[in-house]
Amino acid sequence: MRFQGRTRAVLLSLALATVAVFAALRIRSGVTTIDAATLSDHIGALCVAMLLFALSTLLLASAWIAVLNGSTQDRPAARVRLYVAFAVAWIARYVPGTVPFFAGKVYLARNLGYRSRPLLIATGIENVLEILVAGFIGSVLLVVAGGTESSALYALAGVAAATALVALHPAVFSRLANRILTLAKREPVPHDAFPSTRTLAAASVFIALNQLTNGIALLIILRATAGAGWSDLPLVTAAQSLAGVAGLLVVIAPAGFGVRDGALAALLATRVAVGAAALAAIVMRLVSICADVILVTAALAFDWATGGQVVRGFLRGRTPAPAPPARQRGAVATKEAA
Repeated sequence: MRFQGRTRAVLLSLALATVAVFAALRIRSGVTTIDAATLSDHIGALCVAMLLFALSTLLLASAWIAVLNGSTQDRPAARVRLYVAFAVAWIARYVPGTVPFFAGKVYLARNLGYRSRPLLIATGIENVLEILVAGFIGSVLLVVAGGTESSALYALAGVAAATALVALHPAVFSRLANRILTLAKREPVPHDAFPSTRTLAAASVFIALNQLTNGIALLIILRATAGAGWSDLPLVTAAQSLAGVAGLLVVIAPAGFGVRDGALAALLATRVAVGAAALAAIVMRLVSICADVILVTAALAFDWATGGQVVRGFLRGRTPAPAPPARQRGAVATKEAA
């Protein structure tokens, strides 16, 4: 067990070191591309954008937690520790493929007493829901940003909203999600394991807030680098959402590098100059990397200061026995008393 713990510690250290080097190289290459005055003159705005990107990650974690707690009656862990598990696993997005990020959430949350099955289901559903909600928001806001003179635009937005509401019904969403998981060569989820409409709606709200927060952060960057106005928020949020979907679908690209940046610059170029759009995409990537590093550092520091239940438990390789479902706890307690 001690050897296994040391192996996990070495692997985790190598993963964090790899991500740190990768992030440092990306930041260095980005900084050399940008005029230093562009960054120094707007340092306050960039710090606000960085905090918003960190907040958006926590909102996405809230969606995952909502789906997880809606898929199982087991609630053995404090919610804040699930945020820590998500934040630590979040850095694994910089490793090519989605498996490290998915596996990180599952392994870390297992050490908090959750079963593997609901963790896998919640992770898959949250990812599918993120693609659907981000795609819906991006499409609608792109239509809105194109103008408001034609009634056809309102009709299209209304149809999209109605379609999204229908898609949130478990009977529809289960088939749609399993279709996407099958195309992604992932194991389908049993229909009776899907969360309720209320849970899906709550998670969708968190994801929508995540997309809006990302849009505001990007607009702050665009205002600093290209003088954009707040009236550009619909287009900027649409660009951020659709570029994020592209980054999610191309799983080979670490954290959507290249794919997300290119799509973002192309969409922003419909409103600002091509050079300004490319500059905003580069600055956005630099700021978001800094936000991710700060978030995972804060999560590790909090976990260490509060006993290390998330990371230290993972390194020890000791997975606690999952707590029985709430409806079974009374029966277990009666049996133990007898």
